[in-house]
Amino acid sequence: MEYLRGAKHVDITHIIPKLNFIKNKESWGYVFRFAFLEIDQESFANIAEEMLGYMPIK
Repeated sequence: MEYLRGAKHVDITHIIPKLNFIKNKESWGYVFRFAFLEIDQESFANIAEEMLGYMPIK
């Protein structure tokens, strides 16, 4: 894993509707009960956009 400079902390509550891996939006914390989880590319892009302002491409 590589650290990306410029990443900022974001409040997840306003992007929950955009995150496909969270099926029950009202109980969104449930999916984070384990240390690791797999997320889809679209959700990753939404999180990256919020934290970085762009989608990192490698």
